[in-house]
Amino acid sequence: MVALALCAIMVVSAFVSFGPLVAEKDVGLEEKMNAAETSATTAVSPREVSLTMSNMFEIYVKDQNGSSMGRWSDTMGLNGWWPLRQSNYGEWMARGTYPFVLCYDPYSTQTSPDLDMGNSITSWYRLYVDAKNITEIGTDIGKDPLFVPVMGNPSQAGGWVNLSWYSTYLETWELTSIRAGTHYANSYYGVPTAGTTPRASADDGYWHELQGKMSFTRAAAKKFLGLPGTGNLKTEYNASKATIESNWLDNWLDEGGGIYDIYTAYDYSDDIRVLVTKLDPDWYGRDPETLHLRIYSISWGNEVLLMRYMEAANVLKNWQGWPDDWYLNVTVGPSMGKVVSRAVIGYHMYAVKDSLNTIGAWALEASHIDWAGNTQIHQGYQSPYNAYDPDQTATTHVSWAPLTVKYGLPVSYIVPPLQWNLTAGEKIVIKLPSESKSIIGYKPVRSTSDTLGAAKMAELATNSYWGELVMGNGYPSSGPTNLKNYYNAVTKTITLAGPVSFPLNRNPAFPTILDTGAPMFVLDVAKVSSYQLAIVGESAPYDLNAGQEYTLRVTAKNATGATVTDWNGTSSLSSTDSSAVFGQVTHNWVVGDAGDYETTVAFNAEGSWSVSATDASFSMDVGGSIDVTVSGGPQPTYGLLRVTTNPAVPTMISIDGVWASPWGLNWVKLDPGTYTLSFSDVPGFVTPADVEVTIVAGETTNYMATFVPCGSLRVITSPAVPSTIYVNGIPRNDWGFWVDVPAGTYTVSFGAVANYNTPAPQTVTVTSGGYAEVTGVFTSNPGAPGPDPATYGLLRVTTNPAVPSMIYINGVWASPWGLNWVKLAPGTYTLTFSDVPGFVTPADVEVTIVAGETTNYMATFVPCGSLRVITSPAVPSTIYVNGIPRNDWGFWVDVPAGTYTVSFGAVANYNTPAPQTVTVTSGGYAEVTGVFTSNPGAPGPDPATYGLLRVTTNPAVPSMIYINGVWASPWGLNWVKLAPGTYTLTFSDVPGFITPAPMSVTIGGGGAVTERVVNFGSTGSLRVITSPAVPSTIYVDGIARNDWGMWADVPPATYVVSFGDVPGYVTPSPQTVTVTPGGYTEVTGVFVPG
Repeated sequence: MVALALCAIMVVSAFVSFGPLVAEKDVGLEEKMNAAETSATTAVSPREVSLTMSNMFEIYVKDQNGSSMGRWSDTMGLNGWWPLRQSNYGEWMARGTYPFVLCYDPYSTQTSPDLDMGNSITSWYRLYVDAKNITEIGTDIGKDPLFVPVMGNPSQAGGWVNLSWYSTYLETWELTSIRAGTHYANSYYGVPTAGTTPRASADDGYWHELQGKMSFTRAAAKKFLGLPGTGNLKTEYNASKATIESNWLDNWLDEGGGIYDIYTAYDYSDDIRVLVTKLDPDWYGRDPETLHLRIYSISWGNEVLLMRYMEAANVLKNWQGWPDDWYLNVTVGPSMGKVVSRAVIGYHMYAVKDSLNTIGAWALEASHIDWAGNTQIHQGYQSPYNAYDPDQTATTHVSWAPLTVKYGLPVSYIVPPLQWNLTAGEKIVIKLPSESKSIIGYKPVRSTSDTLGAAKMAELATNSYWGELVMGNGYPSSGPTNLKNYYNAVTKTITLAGPVSFPLNRNPAFPTILDTGAPMFVLDVAKVSSYQLAIVGESAPYDLNAGQEYTLRVTAKNATGATVTDWNGTSSLSSTDSSAVFGQVTHNWVVGDAGDYETTVAFNAEGSWSVSATDASFSMDVGGSIDVTVSGGPQPTYGLLRVTTNPAVPTMISIDGVWASPWGLNWVKLDPGTYTLSFSDVPGFVTPADVEVTIVAGETTNYMATFVPCGSLRVITSPAVPSTIYVNGIPRNDWGFWVDVPAGTYTVSFGAVANYNTPAPQTVTVTSGGYAEVTGVFTSNPGAPGPDPATYGLLRVTTNPAVPSMIYINGVWASPWGLNWVKLAPGTYTLTFSDVPGFVTPADVEVTIVAGETTNYMATFVPCGSLRVITSPAVPSTIYVNGIPRNDWGFWVDVPAGTYTVSFGAVANYNTPAPQTVTVTSGGYAEVTGVFTSNPGAPGPDPATYGLLRVTTNPAVPSMIYINGVWASPWGLNWVKLAPGTYTLTFSDVPGFITPAPMSVTIGGGGAVTERVVNFGSTGSLRVITSPAVPSTIYVDGIARNDWGMWADVPPATYVVSFGDVPGYVTPSPQTVTVTPGGYTEVTGVFVPG
């Protein structure tokens, strides 16, 4: 504990003495760092790393007052090195005032990309790092402090090291001043005049200064500075000063050009021109057990070398940019260390478009400071990112850099994206600028030129706009790690605390590498900050009459409160009064609106309600509302029926024996009364029993039909023989079968086969969703009797076309798809068939079995036709077919061939279209459109309160999207209105892709928009062959998949393929194979006779 107390005192004192480098605008930073450092402890506590990003688009001017020691001041502006970077490297300042913007060629100067992105628009942000209990650094034996060299005996304990450093870039006048001896580098740090300080003529805008203080306990001075450590530390230091400086410089040069070679980030290995140290006079005569020093260095590249150390310390491993105005405090003890840092980060936040919408945005993603392009000659530091190298590979990804020639087209990578799965103790906080701050955005459009210069700067200015920075759609934008789930719109803060694991955002064209980092935060520039609502002709607070129609005005406002006259977004209206009727719910804004539009609203229930406007693209940030009080109101004359299936299955739901709609019913309007619901069969599930529901006027009746998964029962005869297989004493099929059955316990027995001993019956338990296999082993017994042909006939049943209908014999299930010559006692039997989606189920049929004969029957499944009903415009009309309500808004359903009458329910403010008669043919398609013409004031049913659901597929694929088991639409959903509540989204399979897991979404009231992106990962192809072709059961990961062979699309992973025994052959050994996204893997099981 003595050493601990000593360290704590030393750290605080060292930092306070260097305190003047902390800018006045950040007085809290010193307290934060001191508190972090004084908490040092020798016990190894859990690692904590917190990154906080704020102060976006800000940069400040370096203080010209020598007493400020070169720190940045409180005044925003451009420093003297930026014009040099423009002239030397083409880094153009697009904006020299807040918000500051830079436009530059983002590729390494050593890279010749195959497909040049053109340029990148970028800005700055401030990054705070608070890292505790970092065991990757230490001073003990076998530990590396990273930030300082080891000049003494490494096989000794190292005590404590404390660093309090600041770094930025030098202006040209400073180089001249240092050479003249008039700079604080001379007076405060002892840098000699002239010497190796670069001349002003050599300034390219990247000369970097590192300055600060550091302290070493006696043990640390011995181990890291090579001092004897037996006498006066100051005396020993003075005797070794030149050696320490020389060795330190050499060490950093060696590491900056070797194991931590900065070349792949800097296009230059570390080049240090000045590195001096001196005793800190503030500590003369005090603390003899600790050596207190000052340090100053001028280099090309030390900032990147320090970033390498931050990476090696596992502090900034997956989140890297270019640091400036960098305060870096490091405490290193025997077993661990602490890092507290604050820096302005450049070249990391860049302009882009929203991943789901064509909206200007800014992005921050997990990425590395290295260029994707790197060189083969710098082998000391082996870059792990060669797969992204534009010079060595043909890999590309799509660029969404606005105002570039290749916007929306493939380009070569710039820097490698990374996946950062936050572990326990890791935290990311991103603070967006306040709502009152206007931020510049750039129109996501393509340019005709990438040439940087005055013309490009003018083009950027012409194609820019102003707005509020809001939460956009980055990656992931769906699922449990949807970044929007971590956003607080009130505080405008994103907070992620580990553990959080993100799915890989694979490049669809090159699936072995990443397309973007994960996470990737996209922050949209919303031209509109709020919507202002008002009831025309009325004064707030609003006291309104029920049933009366009012005019509602909606005005688009920006961050300053001004009306946005050129807004072209989409907004939606909603009310907490579920019976409120709007003349227009969704409005697509056009320039002709001049910033506002009017519609009608009528409230039909008394009470206190709110009316809200929500932006479709910025639902979490942009909206507005008013409160109203309503007196009186009519009552609805109907009720709503909502039916879902669990899980989502394509069962046809019938109401009182009349088909309505498959998958589910979406709040169908029905007269009050009692109705019977029934459900068609779905292969693989137990069909629910019929159920009665009661409809009450003005209420919603919900019913969930639960389809319990069957289990899979497979029965095999070994060797394959024509034994009749009985389950629970009933013949099911011959030879063998594989069937879905309700969960339960079954007795499987086998009929006799000539020349074989009959196996004993077996009892097997089938679980819901499980798999059970029974093998009847027939041992050879020449002369053993088989069944008496006089006691049975054979029944052969086929389906046309072949469909997985379960065939029942006298009401008892037998086998799906067909029956293979089942032995049955002579007599008459009734065959029935389970439903198959998309087909008309055949009627029951009687067949007669005659002893010694084969009876054949083909069950014909006639294809249904497809009937699609559309409302134009899309309105919540109840759709009736033959007078029966089927669904609202529209539907697309398979129905038996025939003639149908389609009619439509009333919708407020529209004329109801006349009924239409349509003929649906087998396998054909028929479409009916109900055209609703505007008629303000026309009565309609009372709609329910709703929110909006937006779903996109990534990449775009024709997966059918189901909401609570009810089919909705393929490819995606465009702002579907749903009643508030929680829904389950499921997705149909798409060949070649991994089907996403079901997803739960919560829909809020007030027209709030819920958005989800559904990622379909690429599958790989796994083919298994038996050589020669034999009826071996093929197992993948221990599960039987098929016999003889298989070829299937499977998720990328490592699999174990094994083979079942085949009589007369030696079974091959299992094989382990890896299937890659989009790849092809083949396994051959070689069966050797034996």
